[in-house]
Amino acid sequence: MDIATTLLEYGAKANAESKAGFTPLHLSSQEGHTDMSTLLIEHQADPNHKAKNGLTPLHLCAQEDRVNVATILVKNGAEVDAKTKEYKVRS
Repeated sequence: MDIATTLLEYGAKANAESKAGFTPLHLSSQEGHTDMSTLLIEHQADPNHKAKNGLTPLHLCAQEDRVNVATILVKNGAEVDAKTKEYKVRS
């Protein structure tokens, strides 16, 4: 966490994307890292950022049953009905 905090404070982009469009928040959400997810959001990470396949951080933490991270994302504006390119969310 100390290294991530330092990098973010010195200008690392919280919304930097991989080739597939995933951000650090996607990865921390998928792995259930609540502290890292919170840190990234505090540094303007977008909880609704969609990867190229349309997946958001909330999709990934839901797939892995990461309820604690899902709660953080929703409290910070994550759309609970976001759709991916392949799947539609039930209404």
